[in-house]
Formats: sequence, C-alpha cells, structure tokens
Amino acid sequence: MAFQGEVGAIGLADVFGNIAANSLPGTLHVTSDRGEAWLAFEGGALSGFSRGPGRGLSGEEVLQLRVPLAADELDSLVKKKKRTKRSWPEFVESQGTMPADAFRGLLLGELTERAVEVFFWAPAKFEFADGPPSQDLFPPDLSVTIDVNSLLMEAARRRDHWEMINRVIGSPEDVFLRRRSDPPPDSMPEIQKRVLELCNGSNSVAQIETATRGTRFAIFDAVAELARAQMIRPLGPEEMARLADEHLRAARTGEAIRLFRRSLDTEHANAGVREKLAEAYARHGEPAKAAGELKMLAHRSAEQGDQDGAIGWYRKAMSLSPEDLPLREKLVTLLRDAGRRTEAATEALRLAVVARKQLLHDRALTALDAAIEANPDLREALELRLETLLSLGRKTEATRQLEGMAERATTDDAVATFLERALRIEPARTDLKQKIADIRSGRSRRRKTFFRRLLWATAVILLLSSTVAAAGWELRARIRYDAALHASHLDLVHGDYEASIASLQSFAAANPWTLAARSARIEADSIREEAIRTLKQRAVGLPEDQKILLKRRWEALGG
Repeated sequence: MAFQGEVGAIGLADVFGNIAANSLPGTLHVTSDRGEAWLAFEGGALSGFSRGPGRGLSGEEVLQLRVPLAADELDSLVKKKKRTKRSWPEFVESQGTMPADAFRGLLLGELTERAVEVFFWAPAKFEFADGPPSQDLFPPDLSVTIDVNSLLMEAARRRDHWEMINRVIGSPEDVFLRRRSDPPPDSMPEIQKRVLELCNGSNSVAQIETATRGTRFAIFDAVAELARAQMIRPLGPEEMARLADEHLRAARTGEAIRLFRRSLDTEHANAGVREKLAEAYARHGEPAKAAGELKMLAHRSAEQGDQDGAIGWYRKAMSLSPEDLPLREKLVTLLRDAGRRTEAATEALRLAVVARKQLLHDRALTALDAAIEANPDLREALELRLETLLSLGRKTEATRQLEGMAERATTDDAVATFLERALRIEPARTDLKQKIADIRSGRSRRRKTFFRRLLWATAVILLLSSTVAAAGWELRARIRYDAALHASHLDLVHGDYEASIASLQSFAAANPWTLAARSARIEADSIREEAIRTLKQRAVGLPEDQKILLKRRWEALGG
C-alpha cells in the first residue's frame, strides 16, 4: 500500500503509526530543506536508515563513530566482516571487540538518533513505497529493529528535552567552563562526568560530542543538565575572543576561527574581533573567506560615513582576493565618490585587466570607461579599451576611438599613426586613406598653413576695416557736432539756455558710441550749470513776480 503527503497536513507520527498498525513492510522517503532520509520498515518495525544509495547506516559506521578503535584496527575488522555472513553484533563479539548485546545497543541508539531527527523536519514531504527495502539503500546485516510505538514516545520525550537544551546551548560551537573544581558526585551519570571533565573553557559542545563518541542528543542533554545544575557556564563573547587569540598565536587557526565566529554571533559589530577572524582565515589558507570578513568591515565603515576607512578595508580585502571583481568595483566607486580621481582611474584599469583575464570583456569595458572618465589622459586605459572593443567585435567603436585620439594628437606623425591603425580595422574607409595620404605627403600641413595664414589675413583686414569705418563714423559725427555746437552758441547769445542744451542732447542721442557725442554731453552739462548760476544772479534784486519766473527756469534746468 503506497501513499504520500506533506508533514503538516498529516503528522509524521501518524504516518509511522499507520505503518506499525498495518505491519507494513517498505520504505518511507522524507524530504525537506534539511535533507533527505529513507527509513526501512519490516513487519511494521523500523529496521534501517539511509541518506541515499550507499549511505545507509551500517555497523562499520557505528564502530567508527562510537567505539574508540585505531584506524588500522577498524580496517582489519571491516575486511574480516566481508568474509563472513554473521550479523554485526555477532561478528564484533566473535572478534572480542565488545559483547553482542552492547554493540546491538549502540546500533539501536544510532538508529533511534537518526530516525528521531526526521520528526523535527517541517515542512517536509513523505512517500511510502511498500515491498522489501532496497539493499542499495540499506545494508542487510544491521540485524536490529525498533518498535514504532517506543520510537514515537522517544521522539515526544526528546522534543521536550530539545526545547530545554536550546535555551541553554545556542550553537554547537558554544564553549562551557566549570564553575568549581570540586569532583562530581558519585551519583552523577558517567556521561555527565565525562562531559564535565571536558568543559575546560576550550572545547566546544561539538568537540565534546566527538571526544566522547556519544550521540548528539546525549551530549547536548548532558551539557544542558550540567548548566542547569550551575556546574558549568558558557564563555562570554570577550572570553571566547581572548581564547581564540591565544589559539591564533599558537598557530591553531582552526580553533581560533571557530571561537572568533562564535564570539561574533553575539557581538557581530565588534570590528576588532572580525579583523582577527580575517587574519585567522588568511593564516588558515582561506583568503577568500578572510576577504569576505574585511568586506563586511568596509561595508560597515561606508555606512557610518567613513569613506577613508572603507577604502582601507577594501584594499586589504583585495590583497587577499585579487580576482574578486565586485570587490574591485566597489573600491573604484568609493574612490570616485571620495574625489580621489587618479586612484579611481588606476584601480579601474586594474579591474579591467582582471576582468579580461576572466574573459568578462563587457565588465572590463565598463571599468575602462570609468578609468578614462576619471583620467582622460590615461594612455594605458585607452589602449586596453581598444583591445577590449576588438575582443567584443565592436570594430566601428574602436575606429571611432582611434579617430578621436588622432584629433587630440599634437603631431602629424601621431595623427597619421592613429588613422593607420583605424584603417587596418576598417580597410574600406576611403576617407581615412585620403587623410593619411594628405598627412604623409605634406598636403595637410600645407593646407593647414594656408588656412592659418588666411585666417590671420582675414582678421587683419577685418580689424583695419572696422578701424577705418569707426574713423569715418567719428569724422562724420564730428562735422555734425560742430554744426550742433554752432547752433547751441547762437541760442546762448539770445539767452535761450533750454534750446542750446536741447540741441546738444539731440545730437548725442543721434550719434551714440562716438567721441563727439561724449563731448556734446559734457558741453550740455557745462551750459546747464552756467545757465543756472546766471539765472540765480539775475534774480537778485528783482520784484517777486519776476524772481518766480526765473526760479521756474533754473528749477526746470535741474537747479
């Protein structure tokens, strides 16, 4: 009876219960984002576990994980096992390794450990296929089975325990330290005594699990119980960082990395610890990871407005990971935003070189455009841009760039050289051939010389013409000015100051921008001042009605 579904709509415990209730033989396949698992059932009982073909739980794996054997001793046992049809429990007892029941207990414990883990996968999908389990997935000589009801009860018990454990242990990399040096009480379980001994402020929980050869649940549960009993405490971030630094100085880079990372899990903004972690990665032979940590420091500096600090971190990261294009692109952007154009151009050129090595010509072209924008005179960038355009097959753009370089060249030989390079790219360009021929024959230079002389001559002629025209204009204005001045004097003789001034002002308005007009304005101002003074003198001693008439005249003149 085959069936399938999703964990959530149907609980995995119900699936196991259904298999047990109907004593179904077959294989249950469970998938989730945490992985895949195959579980074998015989007569409704669990009989095997696998991660895939050739990865089924075996006696060899249990020996390797849970029994302290030397590598050569384990190899010898495995070779002997292949020559016998005995089950693993019977075989290890026959070899004097341990009693069959003891090894059977290890097999059951490991099978339980792995099966229970699947109960915590959610969301997940499952599919049950009936029939004998495949030997490609499950070794046939495990010789143990687990009652499903017992497994369900153990899964429920562990779920409660894991909730308590996770409140104490935040990560397998947590490090714990004994609070007191007193010997443990005799009533303490042996697994807890062993764990307590290893809680020395250096070992992580994961390392304790490896050292004790215990299952994950047993070791994590022991650590949590000891912590709840106030017999051990976790190291704080600063303590882990100091311990990591000691490991780093002693060249134990793996330990240093593990502790630095755990310290940062709590204090992720600690720049000093992150820099140390980068150093540890670099010394451990992982420059890309070291560069990644330095990039995080650079990003944080940039967010805080510290451009110089960010540039410094990016440069350090780049020294560790020189092929990292996004890193180099970020550095170019920062340098440009900081106004450091020369440095930005140099780094953009280096970025282009790296991109070309990786055959990323489009990104190289973008970098070269940035380099030329920052420093238009960077010859290396211009030449590399030509090569990049040709690599992309963009001949027209390459030719256009060479023509632009020719226009900016300062000698005829340089101009011809650029145009010849352009002609080699586009041989059909007859206009380029003509320009090159003109330059090489000297016609272009003679033409330029002729037009330059013509320009000078034209300028001189225009200057002379304008001078003559101005002189003629001034002469005609001077003749008219003499006539206006004569008329003005006649009006003065008759005492008509207003007419005299009006005559000069009319001339100045009719002949603007001339020296004669300037003279007319000066003369009109002089006549006005003299007229006002004369009228005021004439008013002295006159009757009041005559004085009022004269006053009106000098006030009209501006007096």
